[in-house]
Amino acid sequence: LEGFRAAPVGECVMTRTNRPKAQHYVPQFYLRNFANKRKRSFYINCFDKENETVFQANVKNVAHQTYFYDFEDKNGEKVSIEPLLSKLESEVKPVILELVNNQTSECLQKNITSLSYFVCVQELRTLVFREEQDEILSFANKEFGYPVFKKPTHNDATKFQNLFILDKVEEISKVLQNMKWILVLNRTKMPFWTSDNPVFRYNSNEMEYEGNLGLLSKGVELHFPITPKLMINICDPDEYKDIPSLLDAYPENVKFDNSGQVINSRQYLFSCENNFSMATEMISKHPVLTNPKRSRMNRI
Repeated sequence: LEGFRAAPVGECVMTRTNRPKAQHYVPQFYLRNFANKRKRSFYINCFDKENETVFQANVKNVAHQTYFYDFEDKNGEKVSIEPLLSKLESEVKPVILELVNNQTSECLQKNITSLSYFVCVQELRTLVFREEQDEILSFANKEFGYPVFKKPTHNDATKFQNLFILDKVEEISKVLQNMKWILVLNRTKMPFWTSDNPVFRYNSNEMEYEGNLGLLSKGVELHFPITPKLMINICDPDEYKDIPSLLDAYPENVKFDNSGQVINSRQYLFSCENNFSMATEMISKHPVLTNPKRSRMNRI
């Protein structure tokens, strides 16, 4: 966490050496919480929405791309925030483990600062976030009627994501820290799912002239599954001030959260079980969900 708090944009935090080739945009330690252990490996059940197939995979082989965070700087050298992300993961891993073991509101509240950085970075580090920037520029060009903005290269998009994370994580994390944090326990037979884009936002309030998913929007909620039996909800502190900080999930709550993963995910859902029947049903009603690069400016 200190690395992010102290990291000036563009300095040596983007280490040039000793980077892993397979760079995950959803951490392996997190995915292991939804996996089943076989000897020394962890295998997770995956649902490919695009091809509507179910398969098992080692967590080290999902939610990653080759040198995902690497880009060339102005001197033509390869730089990356991958080492800094790895450092964050190593520091937050025991915090997550403590929360999983204790499952108390007190444990959640005392670790909000660490968890806020982790949740913030997780939202910003995915392939979905990178692709959304291209969509925003394309939408702006369409609205202007001519190409005001050029299409970013792969290097441009990667660089923007790296620098955006470094520049904005402190600011966004502070906003999250001032929101209402709720720990949700799932005692039902149905597990929480996660995905390749696991933090999803929701708001039951409809705004006529403005978006309703901003962190300062009235009624906004962030949902982040930690394990098949544990969920963190981060909510508007005024709208949800009277809600207890520790809740039990009912079957309809688990279904709602899993449906949010179906909608929010890019292509892959992950679970400790291989039953994705609800996802198949949702896709049959909304075929657009099978398109990994579908527009996200008009969500279902």
